[in-house]
Amino acid sequence: MAIALVFGFVCAYSWIAWRHTYSHYRQYLVSLAALSGKSVDTYFFGLEAALRSLGETVRDEDRYRVPDAGSRLLRLFNAAHPEFNIVNVTNADGQILSSSGGPSANALPSVSREPTVRAALSEFERGRNMAVSRPFLGRITGDWNIVLRYGVRDESGNLLFYVGAGLPLSKTLSLWKDAPYPKGSATGIMRDDGFFMLRYPTPASMDLEKVYGSAVAGQFQKYLAQTGFPSSGFAERENSLTGGTSLFAFNRLEHYPATLTITSPISNVWDDWWQAVRPVYLLMALLLLASIGIYLWARRRQRAWDAKREQRMAALETANQELESFSYTVSHDLRSPVRAVDGYAAILADECGPMLTEDGRRKIEQIRHNAERMGHLIDGLLSFARSTRQPVRKQKTDLAEIAKAVVADLVPTGGRVEVKIESPLPCEADPELMRIVIGNLVSNALKFTGRESCPRVEIGCSENAYFVRDNGIGFDMAHASHLFEVFSRLHGQDEFEGIGAGLAIAKRIIDRHGGRIWANAQPGEGAEFRFTLGEPAAANADAQNPG
Repeated sequence: MAIALVFGFVCAYSWIAWRHTYSHYRQYLVSLAALSGKSVDTYFFGLEAALRSLGETVRDEDRYRVPDAGSRLLRLFNAAHPEFNIVNVTNADGQILSSSGGPSANALPSVSREPTVRAALSEFERGRNMAVSRPFLGRITGDWNIVLRYGVRDESGNLLFYVGAGLPLSKTLSLWKDAPYPKGSATGIMRDDGFFMLRYPTPASMDLEKVYGSAVAGQFQKYLAQTGFPSSGFAERENSLTGGTSLFAFNRLEHYPATLTITSPISNVWDDWWQAVRPVYLLMALLLLASIGIYLWARRRQRAWDAKREQRMAALETANQELESFSYTVSHDLRSPVRAVDGYAAILADECGPMLTEDGRRKIEQIRHNAERMGHLIDGLLSFARSTRQPVRKQKTDLAEIAKAVVADLVPTGGRVEVKIESPLPCEADPELMRIVIGNLVSNALKFTGRESCPRVEIGCSENAYFVRDNGIGFDMAHASHLFEVFSRLHGQDEFEGIGAGLAIAKRIIDRHGGRIWANAQPGEGAEFRFTLGEPAAANADAQNPG
């Protein structure tokens, strides 16, 4: 039971600690994604403002749409914005008109077939002013770039040309190298078409073409598409790049069709959880070891105590047996001398009675009376010894039937004593020994009600105890502690006959049944003896069979 409770506590504590750690880590990732998403959106929006200004200058001055003048303007712009490695002006057909890095008009290529150009033109047609491409290997620079294209329109809204600027991928990723992201985590900006715009860090086992060259088709991308690209959120999904389960906290960019995502392996939550529960587990382990040590020590001590107790119990049992044998032997051996004294006193009274004085005859009667009393004491001592030695054989017994038999023996037919017996009074007890108990209690009640004009004795059960009640002379409860001592009497021999062994015998038998016996009385108001037999007493017939 104790092991089950400890195991249940460990499981409950572990689960609560896990849920708390998971919730805390989730909130941390969500907050980090919101902050990072806002920062990235602000960064791109600032670049868009710079390209918008350049595009308006080129639109307002036709001369800047020719290679030489345009290239000079673009180089000046590039010098003012060193984050770009190249700036181009391209017409709606994909022909580069001027470039900050192009040597002449004839050498400038057409990019109409470039997939990122077609994607940008599609966004311009849908009304967007700036398109951010996925990273690709540039033809002019030979570097991996992210191209920002700003569409310049006429007054009617038709696309005249667009200004494109290349952001070196390596320079952009370096902005995140000192970001406080959790161990093993990654940050990415994913377009709605599934292509990564940025991902940091790049998995060591993959080249850039594998990361940026094709759309992601993992569970998380499907989740975003199926939920309509929500503004923010959290998900636990399989990671298509690194494998294994990861936690995804995301925040959609406000001005661009892309979502910033922070991906963290779920093992980070387990690490944080372990750091949180480890001190508690260590303390529990120490307590467990201490408990085991205490248990083993207590077990050794208990074994030692049990061994001593068995030795003492054996010695006590031997002493009790010797005492019982001694009591039985003494009481048995005393019979012959007592009988001899009584017999010789009787002979003396018969043969020499006429020659004795009145005082002599009275003394002989006292000798015979004391011999008779000694005989009764010996009988009581033998009965007490038998009640101790006789084995207890419990069985289903009705005390009411025993009481009726006892009353029939003790109360003369047609006598003036009123006896009331509840029936039945079931119990588990030794019927032979219980006959002795009931007999002694009823004899005691009859003895002390003998002077009453309407003597009454009741035998029954109430409040989980059996009772024998009378309306006799009672006694002072101050002397109740001596009631059940052998040969102890509360009244003088000249007042009531008896030797004072009956209640002691009754108590010994009740004790051997595992019960207890006690008395309640008031002088002149009768007495009540109550006893149990090791378990709650059975109720009477009416209580057992209601209705």
